[in-house]
Amino acid sequence: MGRLSQDTAESACLVDWLHQTAAGDVTAFNHLYRATAPRVGAVVGAVLKDATHAEDVVQEVFLEIWRDAGRFDPRRGRALSWIVAIARHRAVDRIRRAQAGLQRECQYESLCLRDRSSASDDPVIDYVTSRADQRVLLRALGEITWIQRESIVLAYFTTMSYSEVASFLSTPIGTVKTRIRDGLARLQVIIRNDVGERG
Repeated sequence: MGRLSQDTAESACLVDWLHQTAAGDVTAFNHLYRATAPRVGAVVGAVLKDATHAEDVVQEVFLEIWRDAGRFDPRRGRALSWIVAIARHRAVDRIRRAQAGLQRECQYESLCLRDRSSASDDPVIDYVTSRADQRVLLRALGEITWIQRESIVLAYFTTMSYSEVASFLSTPIGTVKTRIRDGLARLQVIIRNDVGERG
């Protein structure tokens, strides 16, 4: 009963803080942030699996809570559930925006992977481009890490050289090459498995 009473008290505090936040109470918002930020961060991190982008999304979540706290209705569910739902929505939306950006890049045939002149120097990218249609490739890109995907897109979907990519990302060229190599190796495995499952 002790734990149940504690949970009930915490839930009541969240409801109060949300109502006060809706009225513009900054102190209440700060209490709300401290109480729920770890849970929001865990939810966003589990979806994005990228610390830098997760931090950005957590900020977006609390900005939305500050702006829309008045929309919370305790009769429709718990305060923490409402906050977590916002976190999940924001995280999924970030992924969808990233995928949409990749799709826009792929619409330019002259910049697609199979038309990249330097691709012939890389047996991995040859394998990827010769065996993957755009849908398979986009799906596979969504399964590698964000930093690998970012480097690969810049190196093979634009006219940037590796050194230009490194300069653009403010990252050592050796690190960029490692991200690309590891990402392409992972793409090869994902695409091979995808083709094998469909075959």
